[in-house]
Amino acid sequence: MKAIKNKPKVHYFQFENWMNDPNGLVVKDGIYHLFYQANPDSKYWGNIGWGHATSEDLITWQDRPHALNASKNQMIFSGSAISSDNLLGYQEELIAFYTACDYEVSDTEEFIVKKQSQCIAISDKSGNIWKHFEKNPVLDIDSSEFRDPKVIKLANNSWLMLVSRAREHAIDFYMSSNLVSWNLYSSFTDCNFRRGAWECPDLIPLSFDGITKHVLIISVDDGFQSGGSGVIYIIGQFENGHFIPDNAQKLSQNYVVLDKGSDFFAPQSFSYEVKSRSAVILGWLNNWQYAKLMPSKGLPMLQSVPRELGLVKSQSGALLLSQTPINSVFEYFNSSHVCKAASIEKQFSEIGKGINGCFMFTVQLNLEKSAGYELNISMERETLLKIVIDEEKNKIFIERTDNDLFENTLNLFESSFTPINDILDIVVIGDYYSFEVFINKNTEAFSIRSYRYFDNLILSHKTLQKVSRYIYQDLKTHLPVKLKY
Repeated sequence: MKAIKNKPKVHYFQFENWMNDPNGLVVKDGIYHLFYQANPDSKYWGNIGWGHATSEDLITWQDRPHALNASKNQMIFSGSAISSDNLLGYQEELIAFYTACDYEVSDTEEFIVKKQSQCIAISDKSGNIWKHFEKNPVLDIDSSEFRDPKVIKLANNSWLMLVSRAREHAIDFYMSSNLVSWNLYSSFTDCNFRRGAWECPDLIPLSFDGITKHVLIISVDDGFQSGGSGVIYIIGQFENGHFIPDNAQKLSQNYVVLDKGSDFFAPQSFSYEVKSRSAVILGWLNNWQYAKLMPSKGLPMLQSVPRELGLVKSQSGALLLSQTPINSVFEYFNSSHVCKAASIEKQFSEIGKGINGCFMFTVQLNLEKSAGYELNISMERETLLKIVIDEEKNKIFIERTDNDLFENTLNLFESSFTPINDILDIVVIGDYYSFEVFINKNTEAFSIRSYRYFDNLILSHKTLQKVSRYIYQDLKTHLPVKLKY
């Protein structure tokens, strides 16, 4: 790969090759493996297989050889991976589960899916050389909309596979004792988000007050209020091969939008050899409404900052999913400017100018008084991102600069929320081409792409009250830090 100036610093990226969904997230011998939907020959979508990168800290990545290649009339679509100790008897290091997408191209260049089935690939000890399982496919229901297997180890040496029947809005739960023969145990359809295609399911156990809950995550390719694709989650219990949503969520809207911005899709959790480790997800930082236009505008394909998941109880008693940027993200920034109990006037006050395009900004607002807050991030007299908290501190509005790239999506994102406690925290991570915003103990997340590269920024804000604390942090250079997850 040729040297790239102004490349993202805390996000995995591709400039020269197409990249979308993260696949096969797995940890083996302390090394994090990221596979992803990739075209090894072009920066445009097509010829899709699995790319591969590894990391020790989930921030600094090493590109590996392309793992799984498309063949004539068959692409390798999304899936998952597990660490193996010769589970299949081939001395394999990793086992990948993927969707084989059989297709044809019509005389008018229309892409036509003929069938999607679930298959296996295995790697050698290096993790770089892969071969397809001789008994593929391992799961085939003769459907053209059946995809994205997520395989999870359960107790008693049994395995769970989630697969989406995308246009039927159903997630099927299969069980196996040998990873090859799969039996259907149940299907989940109890969600009133019925738009688009359900894709890339995941089921993540999280503990709260000594009780284990399960979070079902579903990506949807279209139909969100913000425009285009997005992700929803449902909290419940997984028992005897069935996912049962919590009754509390059934009383009203029985799902929650995972990320309220426009650019977060197909997140997947890492598969660990040790089950006690924290749940960490990674998502594609893009939207299907305009992703295929980005390469022609010189914009990179990005994966999100990795996020550690947890459960938080709101003041109303509802459980919410929190998404906290992993510790190693914070270790990549210096504390350049810290201000405690700052009194900010009604007019905008400048936090800093000439700010590097890779930065982190945090602010804490005291909720005892009713007063709004506004943060502006601008470049060359253009406001790239504006964040507004209303006076009652229970609603957030985020607006990005309009551009013809985003003509089919909204540029104003909003959410109502119940504060977790008396301090409202806001974290903004900017990285040259994107912003990721986390508020309210990380229970509200907004991932937003920019239409341009940004640098030399000006940050300014205003409020009617004292701000408890704010910090501007810029990037520092140091050796990778091994994670403790």
